[in-house]
Amino acid sequence: MPSEPAISVADVGPRLRIGKFGAFDGRRVLTDLADVPNPGGPLKGDWRRTWSQASLGAPAVSAGDYAAITGSEIAPPLGAVLVTDLAAAERRRLVSAMRGQGFLTGDSVAQLATDFLRRNDPNELAERIRKSRAALILIAFAGPRGAAATELAAQTVRHLYCEAEPKPRPAVVLLGDADTTAGARRILEPEITVATMDPDAAHPDNLNALHQHFASAYLAANAPVMNRNLPPKLVDRPLIPITAALRRATWRLSHLMGLRLAVAHVEPRGVTLALADQGSVRIANFGHVAGENRGGHFGLQLPVEEVARWLPVRLPDADIRAGLLDRAGRPWGVPSTHRERLIQDAAIVAALSRARTQLRLAEFECDLVVGSGAMLGGDCAPLEAAACLLNGLLPVRFCQLAQDQASALPMLGCLDLLGETVDPSDALAPLAMSVAATGSARPNEPALHVAAQRNDGSSVEEVVPFGATLRLAALAGQPARIGAMPAGGLDVGGGPGRAVGLSPSVDLGVGGLLVDARGRPPAEGADPDERSELVLAWLQGLAVYGADSPAVLGVPD
Repeated sequence: MPSEPAISVADVGPRLRIGKFGAFDGRRVLTDLADVPNPGGPLKGDWRRTWSQASLGAPAVSAGDYAAITGSEIAPPLGAVLVTDLAAAERRRLVSAMRGQGFLTGDSVAQLATDFLRRNDPNELAERIRKSRAALILIAFAGPRGAAATELAAQTVRHLYCEAEPKPRPAVVLLGDADTTAGARRILEPEITVATMDPDAAHPDNLNALHQHFASAYLAANAPVMNRNLPPKLVDRPLIPITAALRRATWRLSHLMGLRLAVAHVEPRGVTLALADQGSVRIANFGHVAGENRGGHFGLQLPVEEVARWLPVRLPDADIRAGLLDRAGRPWGVPSTHRERLIQDAAIVAALSRARTQLRLAEFECDLVVGSGAMLGGDCAPLEAAACLLNGLLPVRFCQLAQDQASALPMLGCLDLLGETVDPSDALAPLAMSVAATGSARPNEPALHVAAQRNDGSSVEEVVPFGATLRLAALAGQPARIGAMPAGGLDVGGGPGRAVGLSPSVDLGVGGLLVDARGRPPAEGADPDERSELVLAWLQGLAVYGADSPAVLGVPD
């Protein structure tokens, strides 16, 4: 067994394109999805404005939000839903195997308790699966009624995807012996791709079969989305470690785009940071647990004080530990409270900071930084992802922030290693542009004068004091030319006190322009109270939580 997570990739032919938003600049949306039913058309109206309005204040950009914006019922790539009555311990093992060991899934795991069996009522199941829009459904029922429950679940899936309005169909993995799964398989095939597994093969200690079944079923189910006619018999390929796949995807991105760039891939089990420059890729890891604890949450390996440094409010150490333990217990769920949300974001920033430190860079200077994985990809609200990247990696000068919304980069890296022709930039969507000055100045004195001119001729200007952050939301989703004039002791790339501009226009993403006048390194604060006040001011300046900011940050309306 490999010493780290791996992905098994099926034979998909010479050309494959994955990407929810098409090209990196965001203008080719769904252009590669012509074979998928899309009654709403490719997009409705001004998609940039619609996307910004729908997502800026939301806790997360869900599949439902995406469908409402695009008019599409396309399943988010690599989403998975677990339908089961298994005991909690066994369910956790399955979830760990499915999602904590390198599976690039991006949707919440839902399970049905024994009420489903007692009532024999598929309505709740249908509703949960419909909302998940998963690309993979794993059905696992145990006990004497396991076969009947599995068949009922299969009937529900078939009705939902084959007999109701047309939709892209997920793959289904039936967990059980031949007798338990035979009836369900007859119900689902041939319209729905089905894989069956022995329950023992799904244990985290034997991941090979699960990876192979997952990859084969996923690729077969999503062949129309990828515009590929897959061969009838999928050929399993060797397992590829996540780090190797991410290294390759990062190298390919840098090669195709001609940029110095970094990819921060954050899963509950750990952080991988890949930095590409001049043809080489450097890798830093934090939190990846080996052995039986594989799949543990990286937050449990962070000292409480490191997490507390990035909290905008003072919390007792016991509360922070409890929050981290809770996230470890259900790492794939959406934070249920504002406090939990703040602790999770602070842990991500602290882990990214650890990974950045491993690279031993005097300054983190990149043209592009990409957030990927379950905790910085599509499941993370765009502004939260941008703020985590900005605070955790502290990029300097001008830097484009982007999001791998389908968490597809490692999968694309696998395919590239196997000789497929891929373009990882198809998986990216712009988040924001950041500009950060190096050097120092007196607190609260004017530090950065930024100006932006839109293509329609209108302009926006702001002066940001030293030690502060500011988001120019008025520029969200619009191309603009940007210029920055630093104060005498600060540098944004042209030398101390010299202005720098970006031309031609650049796409500022859903977040607009993020101005960081904190200097490098940012101020620490004299004591914990002052530190939390600084973090609060930084998050408020970036408007990280949108309309929810007063509630999330504990600030009175």
